[in-house]
Amino acid sequence: MNVVKKNKGITLISLIVTIIVLLILAGVTISQITGSENAMEKATQAREENKLAEELEQIKLCVLNSISKGLTGLVTDNYLREELNGKVKNIVTNADSSWTIEANSGAQFKITSGGIVTEVLKVTDIQAPSEVIEVEQGSSIDLSTKITTIPSSNIENLKYTRIGNNEKVTVIENTGIVSVSSDATVGDEVSIEISGSLSTNVTATCKIKVIQAPPFGTPQNTQFYGNDVSYSSANGTTAWKLFYQNEHYTYLISTELKGSYKLPDYYSTYTNESFEQTTNVAKKLNPLLLAEQPNLFTNEKLAGNMKAMAWMCDTNYWKGYTSDNSVASYDGSTSYAVMSPSIELFIASYNSDKTDENYTALVTPSTGINGYINSWSTYNILSSVYNNGIYTTGENRCWLVSGSDSGNVLAVSQYSIQIPDISSSFSRLSARPIVCIPNSNFDNTKISGYN
Repeated sequence: MNVVKKNKGITLISLIVTIIVLLILAGVTISQITGSENAMEKATQAREENKLAEELEQIKLCVLNSISKGLTGLVTDNYLREELNGKVKNIVTNADSSWTIEANSGAQFKITSGGIVTEVLKVTDIQAPSEVIEVEQGSSIDLSTKITTIPSSNIENLKYTRIGNNEKVTVIENTGIVSVSSDATVGDEVSIEISGSLSTNVTATCKIKVIQAPPFGTPQNTQFYGNDVSYSSANGTTAWKLFYQNEHYTYLISTELKGSYKLPDYYSTYTNESFEQTTNVAKKLNPLLLAEQPNLFTNEKLAGNMKAMAWMCDTNYWKGYTSDNSVASYDGSTSYAVMSPSIELFIASYNSDKTDENYTALVTPSTGINGYINSWSTYNILSSVYNNGIYTTGENRCWLVSGSDSGNVLAVSQYSIQIPDISSSFSRLSARPIVCIPNSNFDNTKISGYN
């Protein structure tokens, strides 16, 4: 009997089905490995979270130890650094007496003086103004107010660095306060780089440009110019009026006629050393003149009347007109007195609260002095000062602590700015002492009519 054996095998259809199933399973496996929610990412994320938690606990423990060492209940810088030494990458002390810590993993944490530890999200983007930021001489700006970050909460964790060596423009590294010195060169441009306060590859750059500052700032309380001021000087002078005030200083002028000075009688023995010491005040009172004619404030003019200008700005000689015999400190912290106003201070007072361009006096060194002020017969703001003795019938001209390119010292009369012929025996002009007082030391209620 013949037995027929059947061959067992895989049919083509079953093979195709098997391959399809395997491909589906492979696709699922690959998607789990490479997808956004894959197991590898989750594992990596879990490890990072565990590392972050370990670093956070370690930092918290160091903070607690530093507090216990200090015995004040607060975190102290030396003990905190001692505890974290070798355990973190970097420590930055912030302006608000907190600390930003960069852990070994690169994560950042903020520690308050009270011991609170929070994670700082890293900056992923810094956006700075594309246009040039103009800053006046002698002023400051807060650059942080012009910067945006992602995340926005990280604006306080930035580092500001000046590019280049222009020392007239400075920036505070952890606050972004940019300061321009009063003698910075107009037109200079300085770049500031902004980055994360700790290691980061995210940066931005903005540009600062120095612009001309108004010679005497922005006038304040102009409606009270010429009003009496309750002020008593060390030498007993009590008759004072408000001459000018800006956002930083108040200038008072004496209404008592002080002498009838023929300047050569007084400065003939003025020394080079004295000239160097007092010319700084002359420069402060004549900033535009200094920019236009710097040689007026050098020893080149000692043979001329610039020496007299320096003498009139000798704050030690005139200190009796301050309330406490103080002299110029050059940093703006003390009051000081000089013989008379400068041409620029006079013009600042004259032009305050005025819109008529005919009375916008230009400080351009020239012997054509009428170009300064053609006439001030309609000068109403200080009319009460004029009528009460800045100029009297017998002494209708007053020295100004300013010079001209002719080498002469200027004077002001009822009608114009003049160059007096000081070689003449008739050139005995009056002085009207000016006192400059920092606003922090002056009470506006001392001004008559001020409420």
